[in-house]
Amino acid sequence: MQMDRLLVTAVFGSSLLGGFGCDPGSGAELAAARAELASAKAELQRSAEQLEQATAELKAARETFEMAAQASATAAMRALESDAADGLGEGVDVAARCVAEACKVDRAFIRAALAEPSDLMRQARVVPSIKDGVSAGFKVYGIRSRSTPKLFGLKNGDLLVAVNGSPLKTMDEAMAAYTAHKGADKFVISIVRKGQPLTLTVELVDGGEVPPEDPPSSPE
Repeated sequence: MQMDRLLVTAVFGSSLLGGFGCDPGSGAELAAARAELASAKAELQRSAEQLEQATAELKAARETFEMAAQASATAAMRALESDAADGLGEGVDVAARCVAEACKVDRAFIRAALAEPSDLMRQARVVPSIKDGVSAGFKVYGIRSRSTPKLFGLKNGDLLVAVNGSPLKTMDEAMAAYTAHKGADKFVISIVRKGQPLTLTVELVDGGEVPPEDPPSSPE
């Protein structure tokens, strides 16, 4: 009797297991799939860790670059502010007349000043302005009192963004703008001054058309 019961259990048990697909081959495939899943999970974890490390390194490099740019700008401003203001030399005092953000400048005077970019670079210090790892334009520091930037109405700390619609985000863009507009008779300069956008307009005129300075008012 006990033997018959064991035989029935063995027969029907094997049938049930076979009916549900629980044969030894299926078990091996399931084990292999689990192993592959575990391997893929481990690889994904390694990739996530590498990505996190790369992100941290990129952030550190960006912060270092921004600090270096800021330190360079500060050093340039301090060094140039102590320089003698030789600028453009004789004649500069009557070469321009500005009212608010609009200036009229002697054409011949500015043509001579713009003829040599190297001379222009000595009249002020221009450094890239980096924000969140992206160039925002060029900051101007150490503007000499008798210089082209001064004639154009620029002030220390101004951020140059564009000139005559040409962007000034990179050095290549700045050189392209210089080449494209150095012969223009009018310059529309987009800047940011103390966090506020501002437009400076510079019109080149013949020397005789530059309005004279208003004479000082006599005391009553």
